[in-house]
Amino acid sequence: MLCRFSRRFPNYLAAILDKGEGLKRNFREETGTDLLTAGLLGLSTFGIYVDYPDEPTTGADMEWVFISPKDVGGGRYLRLLIQAKRAKRRTLKSSVYWFYDHLDHLEGKQAEALVDYAASKTAAGESTLPLYAFYHPKSALCGPSMGLPSVEGINFIFAAHVAKVVKGGCSLPDKKLDRWRKFFMPLSDFLCFPASIHRGVMSNILALSFDFDGGFTIIGRNSFHPDLVASRLLHRLNIGEATLADVPPELGVLTDIQPSNGIPLDILAAVEGTAGHAEKRRPERIRVIFVSQASSEDEGLRAAIGRVGQS
Repeated sequence: MLCRFSRRFPNYLAAILDKGEGLKRNFREETGTDLLTAGLLGLSTFGIYVDYPDEPTTGADMEWVFISPKDVGGGRYLRLLIQAKRAKRRTLKSSVYWFYDHLDHLEGKQAEALVDYAASKTAAGESTLPLYAFYHPKSALCGPSMGLPSVEGINFIFAAHVAKVVKGGCSLPDKKLDRWRKFFMPLSDFLCFPASIHRGVMSNILALSFDFDGGFTIIGRNSFHPDLVASRLLHRLNIGEATLADVPPELGVLTDIQPSNGIPLDILAAVEGTAGHAEKRRPERIRVIFVSQASSEDEGLRAAIGRVGQS
């Protein structure tokens, strides 16, 4: 179900955004974020919890937290801090192009703050990775070509790539969709994880889900475990442990894609629904919590991590 959602939602979002094209008030980033989190809200059966702030003051900001409470050391977790931007169309006499109008919001200080905030959380022991989510109307979509990934209704990109370019403000060429397409990651990278279930371990099975080839796979206890998410993201960077030193300094924050031990108490309180818990408080931004019942010691999880990049 979750994998199917990750495949279908981008087209649904693109169609909605396309209806806003030509209107005096286009659907903005908030629309895409509301639709995405509303869709995830209906998947609580699969261990997904959506928590909304009382008074959202951070625009389209989201945070996704992948947790595994059964790991030793107070569990493991990985936090993704996400800023959304919607693509706009500009039509010229001889061409049409798409761009992210406010990518350098506040002369790039928004992107800088996003990366700095994540880095400060990491320094405090909280593994936080900053990302951008780019929303695209249907008329902007296109499939993979010439080694470039697909443009989908929603694509993700590491915020460190953006922060370097927009620092101090940037010109139109650096806001164009084509400038960033080579870095695009699909929603399925975060929500669609094939898993192997050993014969006889039926209690581990949660659901049947579409896999990468359009068939079916079994999603089990190791789906969206923070270690598996981190491995997928590291693979997207095309780097291994032996080559981390070769990453440009401005992308150094990317190499710290490692889950931390000790899930924050406010995250656990939100999952457990303990309204009277001293640590339970409303989040600063929309928060989505993905709870994996796997442990980093599980053989199935280790095998799944070993297959990252092979599917």
